[in-house]
Amino acid sequence: MSLNINQDNVKEKTFQAVVFDIEGTTTSISFVKDILFPYSLANVDRFFENALSTYSHSEIIDALIELSNDEFRTHSGDVLKIERTELSEENKKEVAKKLATNVKFWICQDKKLSALKQLQGIMWEEAYRSGEIKSHVYDDVLPTFQKLRSSNIPIYIYSSGSVHAQKLLFAYTETDDLTKFITGYFDTKIGAKVDPLSYNRIEKEIGVDAKRILFVTDVETEAFAAKEAGMEVIIMIRPGNIPLSQKAHDAFCTFTTFQQLQKLFT
Repeated sequence: MSLNINQDNVKEKTFQAVVFDIEGTTTSISFVKDILFPYSLANVDRFFENALSTYSHSEIIDALIELSNDEFRTHSGDVLKIERTELSEENKKEVAKKLATNVKFWICQDKKLSALKQLQGIMWEEAYRSGEIKSHVYDDVLPTFQKLRSSNIPIYIYSSGSVHAQKLLFAYTETDDLTKFITGYFDTKIGAKVDPLSYNRIEKEIGVDAKRILFVTDVETEAFAAKEAGMEVIIMIRPGNIPLSQKAHDAFCTFTTFQQLQKLFT
């Protein structure tokens, strides 16, 4: 059972790995909501027009067509069906419009769909590499990553964003390339973040007993899932994060800065 009454009890644990969430934990929610998502919405039409006219990104196009048809069966009023027979030269513009319409709907609904997240990673890479976007991480992230590395504690990331998007975010920060500190990444291919089995799979991948893994997140449903899988959990309370329920406050240690986290490894 997790020790979750206060920081002193958490400090009694000896951790062998730390798994970080991104949005609301290492990175402000506003960066994702106000910078990354709007960029996707503003550029998705151009992306599909270019991709279909140049026959590029065929793998993600195929995945999004398949996803569109899967989602059409459950959200027929909001998602457009796309027949593969439509992918003729004369229909490319119409297919591009349909794909863009579906993607915009999923983004606005904050859908955690693997193909959508892969698409966003591809689109964001262009913006990162051109310098149009620099990712935000809190000022306390770099010193915390440095502290963990000096303590020989491997760092992992688990986010609903694709692994590709995660790597871009930590590579193109406003201060430094933080990927050199990170041992591994997990996205929804390992499972949903609210499913305890996902954390069991991460435990197996890392090769560390769950009780020696610290999961740091801002989302209480994720926290309860990780706890059920046997991990220790700290919930971050950052500006703009969704307020926690009393149940979560009672169940978990909460921190407001990573400086508090660093003290667990002194």
